[in-house]
Amino acid sequence: MLFGISTPISKLLLAEIHPFMLAALFYLGTAVVLLPGSVSLQVKSPVKHLSASDRRNLWGSLFFGGMVGPVLLLYGLRYTSATDAALLLNLETPATAALAFIFFKEHLSKTALMANAGILLAGIVLSFQGAPNFGIGAMLIAGACRAWGLDNNQTASIHSVDAIRCTFLKGAIFGSVNLLIALWLMSAVPPWRLVLTALVVGAICYGISIVLYISAARELGAARSQMIFASAPFFGVALAQLFMGEALYGFQIFSTILLLGMLLLLYAEQHKHLHEHRPVRHDHHHAHDDQHHGHHHTDETPGREVAHAHEHQHPRLRHRHMHLPDVHHRHEH
Repeated sequence: MLFGISTPISKLLLAEIHPFMLAALFYLGTAVVLLPGSVSLQVKSPVKHLSASDRRNLWGSLFFGGMVGPVLLLYGLRYTSATDAALLLNLETPATAALAFIFFKEHLSKTALMANAGILLAGIVLSFQGAPNFGIGAMLIAGACRAWGLDNNQTASIHSVDAIRCTFLKGAIFGSVNLLIALWLMSAVPPWRLVLTALVVGAICYGISIVLYISAARELGAARSQMIFASAPFFGVALAQLFMGEALYGFQIFSTILLLGMLLLLYAEQHKHLHEHRPVRHDHHHAHDDQHHGHHHTDETPGREVAHAHEHQHPRLRHRHMHLPDVHHRHEH
């Protein structure tokens, strides 16, 4: 919902703000709202070590998600309507799923593939609102979807940096980079009222939204989280009808019912088989009430259901249970 409402607001702001400047303000707003939580987490549970794969995935996520994706989207919005742009963003779902399946070893069952196809179809049906412009604007937005597809998969694969700190770094680093580029390209700074508006939109629609998404992706896997995230355009349609007086069409009702049905199908998915966990040492938030965190603490052990973070070792483990492709279940099938 939060990300869905950001597209029409972005279209309005682009009338007076350069795309690089708007991308910078959105992500600097993200950094500002997440700074207190990030500092608190770093004090309580400092990140001491990043594996080579975590470093690679972190920097890839920061670059593709914090710079390439938003800049391409905002440039694309210059050449297309906000409605078309919001609907085209559903391309992020098949892009994320394809990359997850091909490159990131995320297992997609027949049920998940069917749900993904149904969600994509729901987005296509929802797109039948006129004659969308499939020119340069659509190509740029499709590029943004591919960049965010990479970002989604790389972020979901990071073990050692939590959602809040990962999103803060994305906002602080590439918000600053985009700001420097914008100041180099622009002849004048936007009015302060627009700057503050963009910072607030970034804090809420990007900062909070991204943290919620990353938290989900690490529990559900990137592909399944993105399928649920594909509901964003539907919130846009609902808000347009409630506050802008737009008519409700039959295809919109059909696509909404189809989306809800596919999400229920995804929710009902059950994946269980004998699998093996390789030994790994990493640092992430966890509790001791699952089948993967039976290690002991040198200090007083918190309650088994209390989430906490520290560096810990997983021994080799072979067992059978219900699971999703979270950070502990990227095994081969």
